[in-house]
Amino acid sequence: MENYKAGFATIIGLPNAGKSTLLNVLINTKLAPVSPKAQMTRKSVVGILSGDAYQVVFLDSPGIIEPSYLMQEYMMKDISRNIADADIVIVVIDVSRIEKQKEILLKRIKSVLSKKESKKLFVLNKTDLVKQNAIITAIKWVSDNFQYDDIFPISCKTGENVRELKETIVKYLPMHDPYYDSEVLSVQNERFFVKEYILETIYDFLKKELPYSCLVEIEEFKERESGKDYIRAVIFVEKDSHKKIIIGKNGSMLKNIGRIAREKIEKMHGKPVFLELFVKILPDWKNRKDIIRKIYKED
Repeated sequence: MENYKAGFATIIGLPNAGKSTLLNVLINTKLAPVSPKAQMTRKSVVGILSGDAYQVVFLDSPGIIEPSYLMQEYMMKDISRNIADADIVIVVIDVSRIEKQKEILLKRIKSVLSKKESKKLFVLNKTDLVKQNAIITAIKWVSDNFQYDDIFPISCKTGENVRELKETIVKYLPMHDPYYDSEVLSVQNERFFVKEYILETIYDFLKKELPYSCLVEIEEFKERESGKDYIRAVIFVEKDSHKKIIIGKNGSMLKNIGRIAREKIEKMHGKPVFLELFVKILPDWKNRKDIIRKIYKED
């Protein structure tokens, strides 16, 4: 296609910087699950934005951390692959927390940014939470410590500078035919997003570290011509005490998780579903290579 631009834009940053929210805003669709708890994204979410003369394939990466177990090691490998494949790297920083995170930002962001000649855009997110002086100070600090092609103070909440950011991303795309049909929003299948929405709901309901010990698998996804589609999902936890918390008194917690998750799934799926949830124990799954490899091979 003549004069068409297409490429890959990888979104990186510390946990809870607003990467997934930014993806959703850029493609104008609730695709990536979000949570106020850090490290919601375990496996990159692909979102595709197509225009008349361009296509951006966004890769919403896990938050950059120092791995504590095997699952987190795979998450960091996921980020490295995304950066290696990127035409554009979008570094998202929570401007409301930058003063407290300067040391860790320098260490972690510089550790993953490759020397590859990709365009680098720094996004100072959550400007609605700080005053103008703080934004100016943050821009100066980033300018003094990182090399970049553009920097944008934005607010995903108010939409400030989001259009300008999107225009700049398109500007930096290479000339290339589209990678996917224009109506495609993601290359990941519905099973992937069903799991993500269930996990997102678990994060919303449960406190402290328990959500990080949960793994969701879809055992059955049956589409029906008449009636509700049937989804059977299993929530794996590492301890019996975790299982009791997720089920709750008389099954109340599991019912609430199922109800909210079903509403999210139906909104994405476009039709009613019957969602059945079960809880099983799978000790130390976060350090089992067979399980982690399966997660990263699935769509």
